[in-house]
Amino acid sequence: YRGAPVACAEKFPNLAINFALYDTAKKHSFRLLPATGAESAAPVPALEHGGNETSGSSSSIAHRVRKSMPEEIRTTKDQYAMLRSLCCGVFAGAVSNACTFPLDVCMKNLQLDGKGGAPKQYAGAMDCARQIVKKGGAGALYSGLGAQLCKAVPVAATSFLVYD
Repeated sequence: YRGAPVACAEKFPNLAINFALYDTAKKHSFRLLPATGAESAAPVPALEHGGNETSGSSSSIAHRVRKSMPEEIRTTKDQYAMLRSLCCGVFAGAVSNACTFPLDVCMKNLQLDGKGGAPKQYAGAMDCARQIVKKGGAGALYSGLGAQLCKAVPVAATSFLVYD
């Protein structure tokens, strides 16, 4: 399978950068989004003052919904947890894919090299990178990055959102 070594050389750093940046971004995100949400653990005012739980008011409905939730969700102190995971995942996914994208371009070129009876152009990964830069400049190694980010960033963000 042509391009397999390059695929491994691209995936391992991509995932390493992705997880490292996610953890780092998440640690520093507490400075941007407060970690405590007093609203999430506040008692329902209607019940606190002797209100009727079956009155049908929005506060009694909210109380019943909260009561049906698992304890760890009811008492969460981080109301921004999902937003934090999503934003940090977007950041990590975008940077890790941008860093390793030249390897992805080389991998795809190597996989397509010689297909359909065409003569092979590349002797290996380094030769492929050299020829790409020679023909189109260094920017050619990033050709298609926008489409890659449109695919990979939501995947990374969703993965970390579900992961946490």
